[in-house]
Amino acid sequence: MKIGIDARTLKVKGGSKTYAINLLSNFKNHKDIILFGIDNFLDYKTIDEKTNQQNPLFRLYYDNIKLPNLLKKEKIDLFHGVKGIIPNSKKYKKVVTVLDLSSFVYPEFTTFKDRFYWKIISPKSIKKADHIITISQSTKKDLINILKIRGDKITVIYLGYNNNIFRKKDKNKSLNKLLILLKQKNIKIQNIKDKKIILNVNTISPRKNIQNLIKSFNIVAKYDKNLILFISGRKGWKTKKIFEECNKSLFKNRIYFLDYIPDNIVVDLYNISEVFVYSSIYEGFGLPILEAQACGCPVITSNVSSMPEVAGKGAILVYPYNVSEIASAMKRVIEDKKLRNDLIKKGFENCKKFSWEKCAKETLKVYKEVYNEK
Repeated sequence: MKIGIDARTLKVKGGSKTYAINLLSNFKNHKDIILFGIDNFLDYKTIDEKTNQQNPLFRLYYDNIKLPNLLKKEKIDLFHGVKGIIPNSKKYKKVVTVLDLSSFVYPEFTTFKDRFYWKIISPKSIKKADHIITISQSTKKDLINILKIRGDKITVIYLGYNNNIFRKKDKNKSLNKLLILLKQKNIKIQNIKDKKIILNVNTISPRKNIQNLIKSFNIVAKYDKNLILFISGRKGWKTKKIFEECNKSLFKNRIYFLDYIPDNIVVDLYNISEVFVYSSIYEGFGLPILEAQACGCPVITSNVSSMPEVAGKGAILVYPYNVSEIASAMKRVIEDKKLRNDLIKKGFENCKKFSWEKCAKETLKVYKEVYNEK
């Protein structure tokens, strides 16, 4: 079986890139796989066509004309669209991965360009696929209910986390790395060793519910002068109201936007934080939940979409629109040592169920089953 994989997502930042990198890195045998849309990756054979993927017209041209011709030339038997798009052809088997249906569930959280692509173009691809992979039972339900896909055409394959990076570490060493980071970012925090960190790792955008996180922090901050809020992540879109919420906070001098931080530093933030709060409104998966659990950081996350199934019993679940509920959960985790230890223990047990190796193995199984279907 000669397999083609759309690897364009390796060129962009975000969850789809994390998925593609780790999936491809955990395939043991690369000799029968060709990556399209990238000029090099590990020891894979790659075929890159310089097409402006930011331009919708060029993107449509590549999806519907250029890529099918390349697949025909390379005599591909099965093609995997790892980000919701596959060419329209019956000459090979087609598998597509759907990470989420946020453009349908919460269109107000996506740009017009993305809504057009993911609500008009992507569904046609999804419906023409021989099989669909998705990353949570929650998204599978969305596919069935919104796009009317048959359940037997969908396989849920959970993501993993990088256990070589995200693990329990020495707190003093992690604190020293934080001090270096703060100095690099010209952030001055007095008596940092005495501070209790509430951590959020996310793209700064409305769907991530950061406004309500700040409102919740305002409630608990008045009880403890050593509480601080770290928000780590790149700016997305529609960030104006988020920063306005921060600026009007009575505790804005204890709220720190750290911008993007690489994984080898984020792990130290998880290790020294009192609690990780991931109160997003909608997620296809919610990978930071596992990262925090693997580092022994107690987790508070939302009780909607995929987050409960990812967090398992190793988190307190809250309704993301209920500010006082989020604040109450923060206060409990910070003050109740027994609860903290219980969450940490259950978090360690939960994250063991997820691995990129397992994700890759289950994906190859889907390839074989689809290829052998009559």
